[in-house]
Amino acid sequence: MGTFIPNTKEEQLKMLNEIGYKDFDDLFKVIPAEAKVKGELNLPEGMSEIEVDRKVEGLAAKNVIFRSIFRGAGAYNHYVPSAVDAIANKEEFVTAYTPYQA
Repeated sequence: MGTFIPNTKEEQLKMLNEIGYKDFDDLFKVIPAEAKVKGELNLPEGMSEIEVDRKVEGLAAKNVIFRSIFRGAGAYNHYVPSAVDAIANKEEFVTAYTPYQA
């Protein structure tokens, strides 16, 4: 796996020297050795966007829709007239979060 730090090694060392450290080990010396990760992480290989999409769709297909819901707090099947959505989505009832938004 590549690095997400866009700087070269020389640039990184220059920045470390600027703040008073000789290398990354020196920067993180206050962290106990037993808390530091040694070697590679045991992570699966990355997936492409389409692979992730297929995986999520496969997981979602396992969902079960139950006839009854017992969670409480208003989480139950109920009828909402279509007029509610029509009225709630009218532009005159929507407030912009910032002045530059429509």
